[in-house]
Amino acid sequence: MRSLDALDDLLRVLDENVLLLTEADDRGVIIRLPELLERLASEPVLSAALAELRVEADRRLSIFRRHDQALLQELIPHWPRYRAQFESVRATLNQSQIENFEHQVSFDEIERLLQGAEPVTVTHREPGRDESASWKVLQQLKAGLMWKESRVDADVPDAELEEMRSRRHEMEQRHKRAFRRYWRDGWNLPGFALTRLEVVSKEIHPEPGDNVEFPFLSRDIRREVYDQQSEHDFRDMKAKATQVRRDVDQVRQGIRTVLLLGRSRRSLIRRFAARCERYEAENLRKLGQGRRAEIELTARFACFLFDQGLNPVTDAPVAGLRPDVLDFGAPFYVEAKQYSQNPRTALKKAVGQVFDTWGRLQATWPLHEAFLLVFRLGGPRVEMPEYVTVANRRLYIAIVDIAERRKSGSRQQHRPVVLGEADVIEWSETSGRPPGGGGKRGSLNSLR
Repeated sequence: MRSLDALDDLLRVLDENVLLLTEADDRGVIIRLPELLERLASEPVLSAALAELRVEADRRLSIFRRHDQALLQELIPHWPRYRAQFESVRATLNQSQIENFEHQVSFDEIERLLQGAEPVTVTHREPGRDESASWKVLQQLKAGLMWKESRVDADVPDAELEEMRSRRHEMEQRHKRAFRRYWRDGWNLPGFALTRLEVVSKEIHPEPGDNVEFPFLSRDIRREVYDQQSEHDFRDMKAKATQVRRDVDQVRQGIRTVLLLGRSRRSLIRRFAARCERYEAENLRKLGQGRRAEIELTARFACFLFDQGLNPVTDAPVAGLRPDVLDFGAPFYVEAKQYSQNPRTALKKAVGQVFDTWGRLQATWPLHEAFLLVFRLGGPRVEMPEYVTVANRRLYIAIVDIAERRKSGSRQQHRPVVLGEADVIEWSETSGRPPGGGGKRGSLNSLR
């Protein structure tokens, strides 16, 4: 059985690799970045943590993108009125003024942006000015209205112009609030820092087959990194190395948080198992023999999680499925099973069913950890790995031994059943689905 102490070793290796990069000189920071990213991506546990960081950043980016697109859709029906006002202004200008006007207000550019031609993306730069399409449109509308106002008599009220100005201002205020949230996310979330690092690595160290034109800044930094005889003053490289150090450290902290919170949840699961075995075994055995056994046992576990500050949802119909306990605060998936006879085949099916359900849940919830609780009511005692991993998804397994004393310890009649990781995930090597389609036949009952 693998020990969770390995997590401490993994975190130490993570810290050492990050330190190797951050303590290098500026050129060394840029040069070592691709290797660090490759090492993180090649280790299954760290790769899963990176995926979790990306999920949160993608979610926040999607929120701002949806706001941006919604605001553009809101602007589309009003654009003809704005354009009519601007065209009336343009008709009064001389050639020099027209050139200045068109530099600030481009009808073609506005209409292109209104069609969603520029979705928001994360670049190699740290958060800065707003580059969203809706902001660009709002600023051009503002410039056009200023031209209009300069051509009207200030003493004569213009209700339509005032209404258009007020609408644009209200939209701008809403957009500013949305962008400030996105801007804070860009600074604070390690997933955004990870994306920036990946963009920096790709743009400064392109693969031989990459034929994409990269930004001028990246090309300048590339020359400063690889051409040590360059006459540049290396300001761009130094500034980028400083940013990379900050982003790498932020990613390191993000990985540690993800993994240590996972260990904290695992501690809760083990504590629940210990409480059941020490203080509630007799009552739980009685529950396990009733018709509502599955519901009652799941409810006990959900109450325990709630008391620990989590927010579990029991028997929740998510993505057309009904996982036993799904915590929506820091979501992780839990399945609970029980057995009283030979558990070997049943447990294999249980693990398969968890991964099968979990895989379908991934489309709805970013779940990178799951927990399988196995209540032993009788039969052989089971020895299983503390966790198994399939495709960067890690399943932690806890055996809750609530069998009667005469069926445990030196009094039990059966030899322990030892299952290795290869035994419990052998189904994934072929069809990717549990044997028997994940059904409920045999001595294993799903707590639903």
